[in-house]
Amino acid sequence: MLTDSSTRLNKYISESGICSRRDADRYI
Repeated sequence: MLTDSSTRLNKYISESGICSRRDADRYI
């Protein structure tokens, strides 16, 4: 289960266009 900070980082990465949210999950 993601923490709030991880969720925010995930969303930031996804919205920044670096990668998809699913890929972002792998980096966290």
